[in-house]
Amino acid sequence: MSTGTLEQLPRVLVIEPDESLAQNVYLDLKESGYDAVLAHDANSGISQVREVQPALIVIDRMLTGDSGLRLCNQLRSMGTRVPMLLLMSRDTVEDRVACLEAGADDYFLKPYRTDEFLNLIRLYLQPDPEGTQQLRFGDLVLDLSTRQAFRSERAIELTMKEFELLKYSVFYAGEAQ
Repeated sequence: MSTGTLEQLPRVLVIEPDESLAQNVYLDLKESGYDAVLAHDANSGISQVREVQPALIVIDRMLTGDSGLRLCNQLRSMGTRVPMLLLMSRDTVEDRVACLEAGADDYFLKPYRTDEFLNLIRLYLQPDPEGTQQLRFGDLVLDLSTRQAFRSERAIELTMKEFELLKYSVFYAGEAQ
C-alpha cells in the first residue's frame, strides 16, 4: 500500500440539458481520469461553478430556457477564469465568432468524437511548468491566465472580444490553406 498523498483529479463541469449526451460526456471524462460533475441548466450550472470550483467547464450552446453563449458571458462577468468550451451543433464563421465573443476558450461539435473531445480537454488542462499559460506567434505573446497581449514585450490594450479573436487566430495560425 502506498503512503503517498492522493492527487486530486481535474474537475470538469458539464452543463448539458440532454440527459443521454450528458451521460456519454460524463462517462468519457470519468473513464479518462477526470472528476466529472453534471448540471442540466444555466442556474444549476452557476451553482455548481460556485460549489465545486471546476478546472474546466463544458457548456452546450443550446441550453433549455437560456443560451450557452449567455451563460458563458455571465460566468466571465462573474470572474470565472477557468477554460470554457462550448458544445455546438453548427460550425459557421458566425457561430465560431459568437462563441469567442461570449468568452469561451474554444468549442467542439456534436455529435462529438471522443478522441477529439478528450484531446481538447487535455490541451486546456495540461499543467504549465512556468505557472502561466501562453500562446506565442512571432513577437506576439498572449497570456491566457491574465488575458493580456504583448508585442515586442509591450502591452497591447484589447477588449475581451478582441483578445478572444486574437487568441483564436494565433491558436489556429497556419491551418488555413
